[in-house]
This record gives sequence, C-alpha cells and structure tokens, in this order.
Amino acid sequence: MKLIVFGVLLFGLNSAIIAQTGCTDPQAINYNVSAIINDGSCMYANTTLNTGIIAPLQTPLLDECSGLIATNGNVWMHVDDTDNRLFKMDVVTGDTLQSTALQATNMDWEDMDADSNSIYIGDIGNNSGNRTNLQFYKALISQLNMPLVSTQSITYSYADQVNFNPALNNTPWDAEAFFILNDSIHLFTKDWVTKYTKHYILPTLPGNYAATLVDSFNVGGLITSAAIDKAGTIVLLGYDNTIAAPCFLWMLYDYQPGKIFSGNKRKFNLGSAITLGQIEGITYNANSKGYITNERFTQLIINVPPALRSFDLSTYITTPTALMSQGNSNSLLQWDGQFLSAAPQKKATEVVVFNMYGHLCAVNKLFAGNKWALDFLPAGIYLIKMIGGNDLKALKIFKP
Repeated sequence: MKLIVFGVLLFGLNSAIIAQTGCTDPQAINYNVSAIINDGSCMYANTTLNTGIIAPLQTPLLDECSGLIATNGNVWMHVDDTDNRLFKMDVVTGDTLQSTALQATNMDWEDMDADSNSIYIGDIGNNSGNRTNLQFYKALISQLNMPLVSTQSITYSYADQVNFNPALNNTPWDAEAFFILNDSIHLFTKDWVTKYTKHYILPTLPGNYAATLVDSFNVGGLITSAAIDKAGTIVLLGYDNTIAAPCFLWMLYDYQPGKIFSGNKRKFNLGSAITLGQIEGITYNANSKGYITNERFTQLIINVPPALRSFDLSTYITTPTALMSQGNSNSLLQWDGQFLSAAPQKKATEVVVFNMYGHLCAVNKLFAGNKWALDFLPAGIYLIKMIGGNDLKALKIFKP
C-alpha cells in the first residue's frame, strides 16, 4: 500500500513541476518566483562593476602583463612576448618580489592557471589563426622558488579547424583565456570575426591533443582571460575592439555540470580601455573576489600604464542551493548546501528525496540535531519531502 501511495505522490509532484522552468535568479529582471529549474533565460539590467586600482605595476618590465594566478598565498604574473620568466608580486605595492625562468619559449603567452600541484601557462596567442605549435607549459608549483623551472608540454590543435591561411586580427582561431577544472583545460577562443567565444576542453596530461569543442556563446567582444572559483563561478574578461574599446566581464554560474553556458550569464561593464588600459588577466584569490591586470594602453595621446586591480562579485551571486519552498513557509526541513536537517521535534522525521524525473533517490529518518549529507548524489536538482507533511523543497547539489 505504501508503494502505491508513494508512486502516486511522485507522479503528481513530477507532473506539477515539469513546467516550472525559467529564470531562478531574484536579481534578474525576468525572475520567475515559481521556477525551480534554471533554464538560462535570466536577463539583467545594465550593471557597472568597479575595479579599483590596488597598485601600479613595474614598468617597462610588466607593460605587457598578460596572465596572473593567485596560489599558495602568492600572486604570479607573466608577460606575453619573448620573456620566459614568471614574476611574484607584492599585491600591496605592485613591486616585483622575485622572478623565475621557465624552460620554455614565450612565443605568445596569454593566460595562466593552477591546480593543487602545477601551474599552466598558455602559449596560445594566434592573432593570424595559422599557428601549428599551440601549447601549454606545465610546471610544479613547488619549484617556483628555483631560478630555473623545468616544464612539460601539452600541445594541441582545434579539432574543427581546417583552414590555416593567415588572417591577421580576422580569425576565429585565436585564444587568450583558459582555466583548469577536474583534470581538464577549459579553453576559450578570442573570435575576431563573430565576437563569440568557443569553449574547448583538453586533458592536463602532457601529450598532443585535438581540443574538443563543447559550446559557444555570443560575448560581444574578445575574451582575454578566464578563471573559476571553488564555488564554480566562472568569469570571462574581455573588451570590444570598437571605438573607445568598452571592457566587460561575464559572470557564469548556476549552470548544469559540463554546460557552462546553460545557467546564469551576467555581463558587467568595466569602463573603457581609454581609462582602464587593455585588460588582459584575471584570477580569483577567494570565492567571488580576485584580481585583474591591465597592460599599458597607448593610442595617440592616450597612455594608460599597467596596473593591478581588484574585483568583487559577492553582491551579485544568489546562492543556488536552496531555490524555493512550497507549502508550509515555516519549513521543518533545512538545507545548507551540504547537509539536510530537521527542526527540533519529539520524534523522527521520515524524509524522501527524488529527482526531477520522479525517481526515488534516498529515504532517511532525521532526528532533532542530526544532519544528513547528500554528497553521494550526483550534481543536479532534487525535491525533498517529509512523509505525512505538506512541505516540499527544491535543492541543488552543485559539483563543478
């Protein structure tokens, strides 16, 4: 009898929620209070993000600072032409504290990132679209204090590129941005033609690969750097190569696993290169917060020196872990993004968890003061309900 009742419950709930897709971000202008599933349709009012200068950068040494990372409490930078050194920075003064050379050739270094053990430098600049020696250099973080650091090479081509005829600043095969996630390099092209960016992936293991195309998105300009924080929030930095060169930052979050353009896509105006310089590098030093660098920018009488800047997106991120509650507004079930718990009661609360297709995923009894970790479930959106109660909650388990 229980199985029949439960099956009817799941069928009824599943039928009711299938249509509840839409924009789930309360900060969006088209926020749908009834939506449970984020369909990536959120639209936002025009928003300017302040990137205040922390410190000037050493000139002319770092006039062409192109990539940076914050790792193990240190910030390292590189320039994008000929120099094969990394520079450790003082983020308060902008002074260069140390330089270390890599056993690598800087043909056109454009971005860098790190995982727990290694750093990766992208020799990926390809302004004419005809390079056949694109690669990433991989080095151990533990060796960065040595005067010369050995590297391994990850070479690649684009799986869908068949035309290698040179076309200066008129090619879809240029790139300046990537980040590392789950043993993969996530690479973003700088498309001079359509002003889309294409998202490619390839392994972090040394070798030769054809980068696999995942998706594309109209960013309205040229992407120059990318980063991801521990919460999975992605930032894409760039500018539009039109008069005044408007600079921007895209924030991507609350997306489906492996589909980074499927969730919220919010664009921030940063200002013009006339006042900001040519923004080229971005990295996180904490969730939602980090650093941006700009190269020296010179045009006619304009001369903007290189600088280290800061950004903070915490005001603009709406947590996706507790999306909504239906029924009893004084919920007896609480979800903190990691654990499910019940309000203090005299007896156990029986709880069921099922996915958006109505399939039963887990059943448990919660006692007052106990917590139930749901990290055994795959990433996705789930519904939880107390047996015998009218409280229904949607929750999202996020695993980048």
